[in-house]
Amino acid sequence: YERGDLDLLFSSPLSPRRVLFVRALGLAVNAGLWFMLPAVLLLTPAIVMGHPHWAGVFVVLASAALAASGVGLLLAMALFALIGPRRTRTVAQVMAALIGAAFFLASQYRNLMGEKASESLFARIALDVRDGRIQPPPFADLPLRAAVGQPIPLLILLAIGLGVFLFAARVLGRRFAD
Repeated sequence: YERGDLDLLFSSPLSPRRVLFVRALGLAVNAGLWFMLPAVLLLTPAIVMGHPHWAGVFVVLASAALAASGVGLLLAMALFALIGPRRTRTVAQVMAALIGAAFFLASQYRNLMGEKASESLFARIALDVRDGRIQPPPFADLPLRAAVGQPIPLLILLAIGLGVFLFAARVLGRRFAD
């Protein structure tokens, strides 16, 4: 949409759904590569040295990239329907700036609040977890169990990521093309 090449792609003999599916898959691959490359560099020695279960990290990253792309497509369609394509672009840029700023501020928490305040916050959270006042939701450890190669969580996570992506790309493909 940004490059303005959709008209050219839609004039090809391929169906618009197939064109958008491939574009969405390209989006997922592009998003996944940013995390897959460092994982390959860090985990390949461990996998080669006798820990093949760490290869599950790659499946988890691929599933996350597919799910994130699918959610992005669904969000884009919802914004297109609500406010139109032109305003969607502006809203998306503002949202990206706010999300980026939030991640930056979260990464600077220790610098902003001071070492003592940040240590006391993390100590308080650890104490609450140990005492049972903070209960993680069921299946919160699913990505971790999948990343260390447990087959059932790995298949569940892959099914969720692939399902969200296929739903968004296939079902919304025609509508997005329109």
